[in-house]
Amino acid sequence: MPKFTDPRALSGHIRRRGEVIRRAVFAETEDTANEALRTAQRLTSGPYRQEQFNRMGHPFARRFNPASKGIGRRFFHAGVFPLLPINAQSGQLRRSFRKLRRPGRDKSEVVFIITNTAPHARFILSPTGTRYQVPRPFWKELTRLTRQYGQRHTIAAFRRASSARL
Repeated sequence: MPKFTDPRALSGHIRRRGEVIRRAVFAETEDTANEALRTAQRLTSGPYRQEQFNRMGHPFARRFNPASKGIGRRFFHAGVFPLLPINAQSGQLRRSFRKLRRPGRDKSEVVFIITNTAPHARFILSPTGTRYQVPRPFWKELTRLTRQYGQRHTIAAFRRASSARL
């Protein structure tokens, strides 16, 4: 750690250190957004073929649960397939993910948004499902995986930038 006898030199050092840390964290934030995009594509790359779904009578359709005995509308997941990853039938859903960069609350902040432009994405990726389809935990799982990745890598970038020589 350098010793400072002049307050201006110390102030300049702190300002430069802050800029190095800000750049490192921004680069890591963009890397986390890219990882979120890759994860979204991975979560929509299911290995099953359409014939398997057809034989089962659409396993992700909402079906009435006969065991609910008039307690209300209880639905269940009828299939043996896992809810994630979402199957890639035509690949349009997987190809339609986009990363958007938006300004944050102040000029030094930036926000990345992952969205999907496929017309059927709002039905398939709906966190509550639809009238005809069970909900899939896509956004919850994407958030969980991205948060883990981002925290791990951003902390590492902060530590590297904080200990770097200026």
